[in-house]
Amino acid sequence: MRGGLILCGVLSACGFRPVATAGDANRGDAIADAWPDAAPPNTNGYDKTITVQGSQVAGDVTGFPIWITLSNDPDLGAYARADHTDIYFVDNTATAIPYEITAWDKSSGTLQAWVRAAHLTPNPGMPNPNVFHLRFGGVTAPHGSDGAAVFDNNFSAVWHLDSIAGTTVADATATTPGALVGTATPSAGQLGNGFTFTGTTSSVTFTSPVTGGGSSTMSAWIDAAPSATAYSYALIVIGTAQTDEARWFYAMHGGHNQTLCAGLYSDDHVPSPPEVLPATTWKKVDWVYDSIAMRSHLYVDGSEVDGATGIGPATTTSTAGMFANAPAAYQNVGTTAFNGVLDEVRIAKTARSANWLRTEYNNEHAPSSFYVVGLATPL
Repeated sequence: MRGGLILCGVLSACGFRPVATAGDANRGDAIADAWPDAAPPNTNGYDKTITVQGSQVAGDVTGFPIWITLSNDPDLGAYARADHTDIYFVDNTATAIPYEITAWDKSSGTLQAWVRAAHLTPNPGMPNPNVFHLRFGGVTAPHGSDGAAVFDNNFSAVWHLDSIAGTTVADATATTPGALVGTATPSAGQLGNGFTFTGTTSSVTFTSPVTGGGSSTMSAWIDAAPSATAYSYALIVIGTAQTDEARWFYAMHGGHNQTLCAGLYSDDHVPSPPEVLPATTWKKVDWVYDSIAMRSHLYVDGSEVDGATGIGPATTTSTAGMFANAPAAYQNVGTTAFNGVLDEVRIAKTARSANWLRTEYNNEHAPSSFYVVGLATPL
């Protein structure tokens, strides 16, 4: 078991199918907070209470996407529709809230979804903002699955990596689709499916949403394979190979003692002592670039491992973007092709807080500890 999910290789092989969703091009906090715009939630069917544990929330966060995964739920299997059009979520005031269903299998009562929480807090009062409700088994849901409403305009790209449609790699925000170059194989990830890359020339290219000198956060779940002594595993690289004109994030870099590192090109952040990631173990890695403080922060599993000042200022001029590899100009230490499994690759145009990243890790690493799911009750 990883992250509370059923692992059976490619999830579709066991009847567990990724769900494609359409995005809303008109995005932003105001849009997400006003969603839904008209229809009230249904008042029939069944209800399950989902309560986020205050102890799992590192600090107050807003507009936070919660990972929900339920396996072998007999009530969902018995009462929800095969096409999941009756499944939706409401907050503690019974107001429908944005959600994205990424996988659903009625035969086993297994659901994977992202739900947007307007506010999570470690010290909930009454009414409790950490309480949500899963509803199903009634008439059609008042609003459909919509990843763009869940991942609002603080997110610039969210690649779940659940499936590949030809060469298109879907972005949940519906603004930054990727294009697969070479081959990648869907396989069991930390959250649903991931993509397996084999350290060849394969990559995913995209038009970078991050330019200029603003802040950014790059994130991914990685399960890297063992490798030889001299190697580099590029995670996300954007911009050009000129000083301060790029943003690059490496899970391993042979030129820097095989350590997690990042930088703006020739303006690097190398942890001291080196943070060497273990092989064949899922790890969540985040790189935060704070353009105001000109400070870089590297995180592993929700905890900061190193911070560096005097990084920048960034002048990211090119929109060239790539993950799972780097352009030839960056390959100064052997190959940069990633060897292993990548999952939930993200870019945000904001400097995420330590509280946000710790809460994110707690949720995605052990969802069954992050929240408590109640029994189904008729509406």
